[in-house]
Amino acid sequence: MVPEKGRLRWMVLVGVLLLSSMACNFARRAVISPTPTPVPVQVTPLSPATLVSTLEAAATAFKENKPVTLSVTETDINSLAASKLEEMGEEMIQDPYVSLRDGKIIVTGKVTQSGITFDATISIVPSVTADGRLSLSIESARISSFPVPDSMLKSLSSELDNLMNSNLGSDLDKVFIEKIEIINGTITVTGRPR
Repeated sequence: MVPEKGRLRWMVLVGVLLLSSMACNFARRAVISPTPTPVPVQVTPLSPATLVSTLEAAATAFKENKPVTLSVTETDINSLAASKLEEMGEEMIQDPYVSLRDGKIIVTGKVTQSGITFDATISIVPSVTADGRLSLSIESARISSFPVPDSMLKSLSSELDNLMNSNLGSDLDKVFIEKIEIINGTITVTGRPR
């Protein structure tokens, strides 16, 4: 079991990845498929800049009361996440990698706690409620070869939802999400102003 401080840092990483990558992250439930092998992420100025530009264009359309479709690739997400972790000077979390496959956000990386490094994987299934709101559910998580117990997954899912709502709550209240897809390395969100 990961100590409280380590769990908080892991949740911060997941939050940074989700919040910075998708503005309004969403997906549909699907079947499990193989997760690509993580590769070291090279932070390039172009990828985060492209993502920021894409988000700004979506925000402009939204302000004009138009429907918005936003597509973000895992390359964009990984580059931005690596950039944010670099800015934070984070040493506990290394080699993070986000895969977008079959309706799931799969985050892998190495977590160092008390001088010991563990491989960690977390699978998140975002979904949309009937009233067009985002819900995040942690489907599974592993620390090394040990699965995280279901009771802890429920607690982590609740913390992740709270983290997202405390950081994006007022912004998410302004959006009605109509459609969300995560397919082959790209998340596409379609929504409209409420």
